[in-house]
Amino acid sequence: MIATNPKTMLLNTLTTDITLDILKSEHKIDAETQRLCFDIPPGFIIENDILYIVSKSNMKRPFILTALRHKLLTYFHDPPHCGHMGVRKTTFSMQRRVYWKDMQQEIFDYIKTCVTCQTIQISRTKP
Repeated sequence: MIATNPKTMLLNTLTTDITLDILKSEHKIDAETQRLCFDIPPGFIIENDILYIVSKSNMKRPFILTALRHKLLTYFHDPPHCGHMGVRKTTFSMQRRVYWKDMQQEIFDYIKTCVTCQTIQISRTKP
């Protein structure tokens, strides 16, 4: 299933492991998502049983529940085509597509514990 509207081309175009259908079924059983859906905060909407945050430019990003966050962090940071990007680039890439509270801190923590990044860390300071 591929969305044709660029504003909804989100997870189903990123990975085969996490699709909007999987996100929808997980949203129905996740306690955190259910609490948010019960009292929808400003800036959020529910569409097709998926909770989204809507930006000022009207771009929708799905709320990612705790159980799927590690898988997304791995997808955006670890594969060879991503090149183990740093915190800034990984954050930028993810924030354009998905949302969860304290996402930037979780990305920072994930990358700071990445064995590959810590082993092959490039010094960016002058000698």
